[in-house]
Amino acid sequence: MLLSSGTALTSRPVVPGAPPAAPGAERQYLYGVQGLRTVAALLVAVYHIWFHRVSGGVDVFFVVAGYFAAGSLLRIVAQPGWRRRLADLGQYWLRTVRRVVPSAVVVILGTVGASLVFLPRSQWRAAGQQGLASLAMRENWHLIEVGSDYLQQGVAVSPFQQFWALSIQVQSYLVFPVLMVAAVALARAARLPPRPVLVGVLGGVFAGSLVFSVWLTHADQPVAYLHLGARLWEFAAGALLGLVASRIVVPPGVLKALGWAGLAAIVGFAAIADPSRLLPGALSLVPVLAAAAVIVASRAGLEPAPLRSKPVLWFADSSFAFYLWHWPLLVLYRWRFGQDVSFAGGLAILLLAAGLAVATTRLVEQPFRRSALLGRSAVATVAASALLVGLGGGVLQGWLAEERTSAQTAWQTVEMVLAGQSVPDGELAPAPQVATDDHSSPYLLNCNLGATEEGVTSCTWGDRASEITVAVVGASHDAQWIESISGLGEQHGFRVVSMTKNACPFGDVAAAGFEADPSCLDWNEAVLQRLLDDPPSLVFTMATMTTNSGDEESAWKVPYFERLSEAGIKVLGVRDNPRFDDRVPDCVEVRGLDACGKPTWEALAPIETLEVPELPHFTFLDITSEYCPDDHCPAAQDGLLIYRDNDHLTTTWTLLRGGTIHNAIGDLLGLDVHPETVT
Repeated sequence: MLLSSGTALTSRPVVPGAPPAAPGAERQYLYGVQGLRTVAALLVAVYHIWFHRVSGGVDVFFVVAGYFAAGSLLRIVAQPGWRRRLADLGQYWLRTVRRVVPSAVVVILGTVGASLVFLPRSQWRAAGQQGLASLAMRENWHLIEVGSDYLQQGVAVSPFQQFWALSIQVQSYLVFPVLMVAAVALARAARLPPRPVLVGVLGGVFAGSLVFSVWLTHADQPVAYLHLGARLWEFAAGALLGLVASRIVVPPGVLKALGWAGLAAIVGFAAIADPSRLLPGALSLVPVLAAAAVIVASRAGLEPAPLRSKPVLWFADSSFAFYLWHWPLLVLYRWRFGQDVSFAGGLAILLLAAGLAVATTRLVEQPFRRSALLGRSAVATVAASALLVGLGGGVLQGWLAEERTSAQTAWQTVEMVLAGQSVPDGELAPAPQVATDDHSSPYLLNCNLGATEEGVTSCTWGDRASEITVAVVGASHDAQWIESISGLGEQHGFRVVSMTKNACPFGDVAAAGFEADPSCLDWNEAVLQRLLDDPPSLVFTMATMTTNSGDEESAWKVPYFERLSEAGIKVLGVRDNPRFDDRVPDCVEVRGLDACGKPTWEALAPIETLEVPELPHFTFLDITSEYCPDDHCPAAQDGLLIYRDNDHLTTTWTLLRGGTIHNAIGDLLGLDVHPETVT
């Protein structure tokens, strides 16, 4: 098991520098594979720290894990009688628990403690939830769920995120034993030799998972990267190698060359090109085959010399804990010192992670794993592991409970401010820790389409019985105003119909010059046709689209405004709000309000550069002065936090600072809304 600190399949003590075992010997110590664990762990950390990319090291981990799992499971399924096999399988899972749980819980507890000091409160809930998912060994699925939630996009990476790989490995240790036991049972029932049947079953898993991985990587690479089904083939590759390696006959010179080629491919894989957006599809065959080459060479004692050096072998047993420790140290370092890690800072992370890893392995993991009592008693193993997991879960639940209590107080302040009271001195409404959840009703009521969803979803707000209709159409920057506009509709007797879709602004996106999901083109055409077929009294939408660099685009929206104008439909086109490089609530907590704004000239393009159409029924509304007064775009105004992330406005701010938009809507509809405008 590579991500844990088990030794590399040996029946004799580890003696760094000793001569290699004879080729063909049973269960010889594989120095090359033991050293490969250190190399892979270091590659993962180095590329994370200094290059902001993946290295393929995790793919290597999975192959080696599958290889050793096959060896252990072969001995289990070879036992006579199903009772003996099931008993040995239970012992196998208990050994896995003793290897994984101690280090995992220690890292989780240490990460919670460090997060209390370095992590802003705005990240506590997300981090705590990921900590619980990591403890349950389902962090990969949790990350997939969070990644599919548009409201959570842009949320900072969690200090527990590295547990996705351990979660996949543990899940594979539940799947593969069942597959192999079932395959052997099938072989014996059919009176067939077990090994060919095992090869056939694992070969089917390898082929099916690889095909699925290639497809899903193309369709949704972030999901594929974390998906068990897209990773099983890497374990299956290692397991297949464990079944057939003893039958591979290759000249020693070729084996030695294979080992060196494999090591070179592993080390140089990510240096040649960034594979971060390409794994784990077909490109993962490179680190997978490279790891297989090193394993085959190591079986013959012909591994590359660096893999059997004393320091590399000495550290290998701590590589699992090192992998777990390096990530929270990196994440918390970036919160304290910024995203770019200096050489000295990165070296400090590596050394601290190494020290913590050795201490965790020697003082916690090894005593737990080698305990005579736990080795003899399944009940003792389960009880001790449950106590550790319970301790970790209790700490995480306590952390989340404290965060919930603090959040309730923050929401009470928001309610007070919305009721007309002033923001208390020294506070913000909403507070940064809850700002992410201060989003508009369409998201809560499933009235907003996801970025890849097809069709058109519409919802009705305001005075639903009115014949006066305001249509709010566009993407999330349009949807963020629905609650404010619908409140105006309730007060002044007009209906609001929303048709919004994430990452899909209203306009001719095919000519926009940015990559939009294919469903966005169809959605825009369908929405335009609906507006033409059933004309509203007014269409509200963003007339421009800002970018993080301060550019502002508008020309590709004009054709749609022209179509509506030709049909006699009034359009209120609002200038888009600024975007920031970082999440504003996090910035406010870490650096303070004054450090989190930007000059207007940096946030928005000069007004004269925008292509604002002069059409009979089109009104352009520039509300820059609302969120960028005095040529500066602050994070907050008068105690009101303006942004809930890096580019979306808080609902609290739109409700209390929507007066200019309310007045414009009232003027276009012939309604007198000015007396009730909130200022």
